[in-house]
Amino acid sequence: MNEGAWYPHAPGLWFSDIVTAGNGPLRQVALRLVDGELAVVSPIGSTPESLHEALLDLGEPSLLLAPNFFHNLGLKRWIDRHPHAVTVATDAATPRLRRKTPVPIHAIERLRERLPAHVTLIEPPFTRTGEVWLRVEGEAGVGWVVCDAFFNFPELPRGVIGWFIAET
Repeated sequence: MNEGAWYPHAPGLWFSDIVTAGNGPLRQVALRLVDGELAVVSPIGSTPESLHEALLDLGEPSLLLAPNFFHNLGLKRWIDRHPHAVTVATDAATPRLRRKTPVPIHAIERLRERLPAHVTLIEPPFTRTGEVWLRVEGEAGVGWVVCDAFFNFPELPRGVIGWFIAET
């Protein structure tokens, strides 16, 4: 896994990986919106300044997507770094996010109305965490930006995350 850059994955879609102590690899995704600005999916709190600067070369992050109610730790740091950005989440995720972070949480419609035509927002039914996915169509086929509903670790991470996975 290479840290320190935003890697293109599909037209208007980049990812960045960060390894944190005890949590294993984390990934955040940047998506170009119809107006040229960016939405950042699952912004990571420990994102180094160099990655924030590299992101600005791609566009201005104006929306932060909390893809479920567990993804709140990076929101305040990202808003501090990009104060004009707005955080969005599903209706199901919003109540817990508002309890866990001082960052204002807005309706996901703010993202939905700015998505490019090749990207679809999907709210899977019956997820108590308020999970939201992105379906991205490209020349090579269809890709998905999915958060906690699926994950794959090449090896069991240490710490609480590893313990939780081993116990389930």
